[in-house]
Order: sequence, then C-alpha cells, then structure tokens
Amino acid sequence: MAGKGDTNRRYKIHGDGMESIWRGFSELRMPEHRRPEAFDIVREVLAANRVTDFRWYKSDGKNELACYWDDMPRNVLWVTMGVVFVLNDSRVEQPERPINWNKRGGADVGWQLQDR
Repeated sequence: MAGKGDTNRRYKIHGDGMESIWRGFSELRMPEHRRPEAFDIVREVLAANRVTDFRWYKSDGKNELACYWDDMPRNVLWVTMGVVFVLNDSRVEQPERPINWNKRGGADVGWQLQDR
C-alpha cells in the first residue's frame, strides 16, 4: 500500500515538518500554555519512530490536526486542544513518556496536555 504522500496539501490548513506545526496549534486555538508541551510530545513520537518526512493537516469541521509520516498509508497521530494521541498498534512506536489518556477502548492512546 502506498503512503499518503502529499495528501495533506489538499487541505487549506496544512504543513510539512515540525516547525510548521506551531501554525496548526494556532489554527486549533490551542491555549498558549499548552503549545510547548504538545510540541515536545509530537517531537518525542517522531523521534521514537525515526521519522524523516512529517506531515499534518486540519480538515474543515474537525478541530484537530491529523498527522502522518514517511510512507504511512493513514493518519497515525492527532493533536487536539487538550490531547496528543497516536494509533495504538504496531505501526507506531510510543515514546518513553507515560500514557495518561485513551480512547476507543485503547485503540488510541496519548497524553492529556496539562493546565498550568
């Protein structure tokens, strides 16, 4: 199965690479105090998966960033205003950070962003 490639570029709000995700946080209207932690978590996930080509987008009607990398055929990481989460299967290596959130009976796991 082929990877998603440039699929993210079909969306009005999209980005390539880690530095561009700050714009995504702004588009989500993520509170400023949560952004550094969200950035760190995404960076840790990418490092654990030895990612070379990271892409994200925000579709109309959903207040989340959908993310994929390299030759992934589907989204495997999401960012919302309060949570960063990944698909919980063999396609995604999880970083050392302890998981404190799950959805869909554990099919998605992640990290709730702290209120400071």
